[in-house]
Amino acid sequence: MEYVHPGPVTPLIQERFGLITEVEVRQFSHHILSGLAYLHSNQIVHRDIRGANFLVDQAGVLKLADFGISKYVSL
Repeated sequence: MEYVHPGPVTPLIQERFGLITEVEVRQFSHHILSGLAYLHSNQIVHRDIRGANFLVDQAGVLKLADFGISKYVSL
């Protein structure tokens, strides 16, 4: 368990009236896709992808949270 401050990405974007730079979009997209690729390579499906479950730290790194309904998929 890790404490991530300031927290979810959704309120962060809403505070700025939805305006984030292209660089931030690229960085966030890279973090999201890298995290999902890692999970999927380990046969884990998150099943609750939404802004409230992405936490951003002070360095701008996004982390996926809330694995309550995730599922291990055996092939």
